[in-house]
Amino acid sequence: MKSELSLKKVLKYVHQNKKLLLIIMLVSIITSTALNLLLVKTNYNMNLSIQLTPVTEANQFQTRFNLVNRKVLNKNKSLNKIIKDLELDQKLYSPEKLMQVITIQSDATENNVEINVNGSNKQTAKDIAIQVAQEFATEWINEYTKTTKLIYEEGLKADKDALDIANMKLELNGKALKETSVTIELANVIKMDGQVADGEEINPVYVQLMNKSNELQEEARLIELKLEKEKKKYEELLTSIENQKTTVMPKMLNNEDVEIELDKEFIELGSIQDGNQTSMLSRIGVIVLVNIACLMFALLIIIFKEYLKNENEQKW
Repeated sequence: MKSELSLKKVLKYVHQNKKLLLIIMLVSIITSTALNLLLVKTNYNMNLSIQLTPVTEANQFQTRFNLVNRKVLNKNKSLNKIIKDLELDQKLYSPEKLMQVITIQSDATENNVEINVNGSNKQTAKDIAIQVAQEFATEWINEYTKTTKLIYEEGLKADKDALDIANMKLELNGKALKETSVTIELANVIKMDGQVADGEEINPVYVQLMNKSNELQEEARLIELKLEKEKKKYEELLTSIENQKTTVMPKMLNNEDVEIELDKEFIELGSIQDGNQTSMLSRIGVIVLVNIACLMFALLIIIFKEYLKNENEQKW
């Protein structure tokens, strides 16, 4: 007759095989801890913040962000450039792999950009985050420069058109001036001695044309000054931006806060903030789960072994 398995019997089986159970658990703890340390790698999270000021309209910011983000995460250009510049092992870091570890998020209401890079190598993750931030800042500056150039060229065209119109008016006025006599003859002019004779005076039309000529010359001069001023301002802005690219942005490599001035806009690149995503608590959790599984398996083996042993004894 088959014996029934009760809690009392289970406890008896465990007690009889307690040494075996302890040995199995000890081996399990040592093995799982060793494997955990060897196989479970620490995953580092590198965070870098970019602040754009002054805060612009959310839609305007988001439109430019989307354009820049697409260029930064471009596999054929920016990501390959990052791999080449950092001399990364292409077997470990392909453009596709970089896209998996890089996250770029925006807060349109605050004009803020967050760059996150995950990786098992802390220094490599940090280098990638800095490189991505530099690429983002460079592309943002390029878009700003394009917009500024477009505005400058539109203003330049308007000023040149105004100058052409002023010069055309000046030319027409000059022709009219040449065709207008300086004086006009007057009849029956009373002289100083009281006699009446013919005379002449300054032509009022000529005077008006002269005054108009002076006004048009001054208008053309002011437009030319404005053109020179705007051109100088634009060239100084481009020179300033290029200088900041070569002198300011490299400071990020020293984990320094960086600010780039774009005329009325500013790009503030914060220092790297790093975090350890694979905590000791999570490692312990893995070890505990593995050992619980081993404990359950060992108990089942012991119970099954003792149960079969008892069954055989009853048969005999």
